[in-house]
Amino acid sequence: MTAAHAGATMMVVATADRGRVESVAKGGWSLERRLLVFALVLAAGQHVGEAFKGLGEVGDTGTRWADWIDLAVPYLVIGSAAATLIRAGTDRVGWALFGLGAIAFTQGHGIHLAGNSVDNAAGGDVARLWDERVSHWIWYLGLTLLVTVLVRALPPLGLSMWAAVGAALAGFTWFDNTVEGGMPYLGIGVAILVGGYAWRRRALPVAAAYGLALLLLITWGTWQRGFPQFSQLGWI
Repeated sequence: MTAAHAGATMMVVATADRGRVESVAKGGWSLERRLLVFALVLAAGQHVGEAFKGLGEVGDTGTRWADWIDLAVPYLVIGSAAATLIRAGTDRVGWALFGLGAIAFTQGHGIHLAGNSVDNAAGGDVARLWDERVSHWIWYLGLTLLVTVLVRALPPLGLSMWAAVGAALAGFTWFDNTVEGGMPYLGIGVAILVGGYAWRRRALPVAAAYGLALLLLITWGTWQRGFPQFSQLGWI
């Protein structure tokens, strides 16, 4: 095989003593770049509702353009996470947990999208229950499982400039999503557990993201003497 051919191929090497399969890509995006893309997609996707609410409604359907754009978010988030995991390499347990996290993330996001859309159009306690409570637990725990699986697979990673940018965006997203989603204590607990796990694994971009989220959550709770949602304060 020539060097040119070798640079364009993917070798899948079975590593028996570690009980996993590692994907060794010759060429293509690096692991750090894929992790950055995942962080960027996550940060952008989790703010679709606010970013596009100015586009207004779609005809006389009672739905908003933001709702329809939001349909793409699970595909982008899970796709970028899967691309990162493929590059890092994992075992069957890792892929099984990733699949479970992907299902939970997609289901929670879907319930939230539908509940929020109905709540915007017609309101009602049932819509708010699915939108504000049930969906958030499934959605955020699914995301937590996805990130935990990635941390489990990642080798030690330093904190380059671009990794720090991705960590800042992802950390702020976890902070503001759990505050506005009415789940600050879940946000704090996950930041401590997953952030600590990432620190032990020396996955510094992930550790930095959750460290920032934890700092912001504690600061917000101390400043406000509680965890009011931004919408309750009229900020959004």
